[in-house]
Formats: sequence, structure tokens, C-alpha cells
Amino acid sequence: MLMTTKKIDFFFFLMVLFFVTKSFAVDTHQNLPGQLNPDEYLVSKNSEIINKSIRKGESSLNFTYYRDTFDYGDSRGSFKRTYDDGFQSVRAGILQIGYDEFIYKGPVDLSLGGNVGIGHSRGRGSFAGGETSDTTFQLWSIPVDFIVALDIPLYYYAKFGVYVGPSLMGLMQTRNDKNHSESKKTRNQFSYGYVAGARFRLGLSEIFPASMFGFFSNYNISNVYINIEMQTRNYSHFLDKDISIEGSSIGLGFSFEYL
Repeated sequence: MLMTTKKIDFFFFLMVLFFVTKSFAVDTHQNLPGQLNPDEYLVSKNSEIINKSIRKGESSLNFTYYRDTFDYGDSRGSFKRTYDDGFQSVRAGILQIGYDEFIYKGPVDLSLGGNVGIGHSRGRGSFAGGETSDTTFQLWSIPVDFIVALDIPLYYYAKFGVYVGPSLMGLMQTRNDKNHSESKKTRNQFSYGYVAGARFRLGLSEIFPASMFGFFSNYNISNVYINIEMQTRNYSHFLDKDISIEGSSIGLGFSFEYL
């Protein structure tokens, strides 16, 4: 009888010790075996939410910078002499903003969208004999695109895609040796043509899910991509019949896919 009582007392002592230890661990945020602390659990839960949302984006907002290595040609070669080879010539590149709306997502992603960009070039004019003029010319290039895009997801980490569509290119050229009231101060014209390109997108949300969770919770952004693009353009229907723009350029940018 005495031994039974001791066993009961010893069992009761173990039960009390267990509950006290568990209560102390919870109150001081210590881990019990096999459990995550609150911070680790939150990171794990956020990563799980991001992973489930990566392929759920319905639209994409894109920002891309291109070097503007397109060839601007004319019969007299004045574009090349002024903006490529001219004294103090600068071609600042093209900054482009694009939007894609996904109409199908599966083994491939199909989307419809558009781009609008603006580029700037500057240079000093030259005479027929090759002497540099005191006149400074500035050229603003404004492409507007309507595209169909096809992207192939490479698991959750990346996409490779191509796109093509009709395009409009507006040109606005100004010179500093004329007054605003003079007709030759500004020369505006545009041409229709086409744009085509290929792009590789590296997804950051799968690589850094914990860091990207703020974009998801605050802005409904399901994935963030770094983009490398190769783009081809062609225009040959300007008001000045001898002007044409053609060639390719490489771009670098970011894309944000929204739910």
C-alpha cells in the first residue's frame, strides 16, 4: 500500500512538472521539441502564401530601359551626323512602361497588352563640308505598341517569352536657332510599323518569399521579375519619306504581376 501511494505521488509530481515546464516555455517564447517559435512560424506561413499565389497573377506592369541602338536613317545622313557622330551628341535611351492582361495561364501564358515609351537624343548640326554648326538639335522619340505575348513558365523561378504587334513611332525634333513663332522651330511626324521581341524574366518571389511578402500583402503583387529583353522595331512611313527607323536594342527592367 505504501509503495502504491509513492507511485501515485511520483506520477502526480511528474504531471505538475510537465505543465509547469510547458507554461514556462510558452510564456518565455522558448521552443518545445518539434515546435517553431512565433517568428519562424510567421516566416513559414508567409512563404507558403507567396508560393500559392505566384502563378495567380492576372495582369503585369512593366518598366524597361533600352539603350536605343536603333538605326535612324535618312537619305542625307543628317540623323547619323547629328545624333551619333556629331559634336556633343547624346542618345539617352528609351524608357518604356508596359501593361499585360493575361487571357490564359497554363503550360504557357498568353496575354494582350501595350507599351508606351519616350527617348531623347541631342547633338550639334553640321554643314555639308563637315563643319560643326552652332545649332543644337533635340529629338524626342515616342513609341506606342499594341502586342500579343506568349510566355513559357520555367517552374516558378522564371519565364521565357516572345511578343509581336503593330506600333506607332512619333518624332519631335526641335532646334535652338529659331523662335517659337517660326515654323521650322519644331518638326513633328509619325510612322506606323511593327515591334517584336524576346524576353527572359527571373522571378524574385520564389527566391525571396519572405522579403516579397510585403508587396503581396500591401499591393496584391503576386510576383516580381527582373527582365532582360531584346527588341526589334521597324518604321518607314514618316512624313519625310526618306526617314526610317529599324534595328534592335537590349533592355533591362522590372515587372510586377498583380492578382
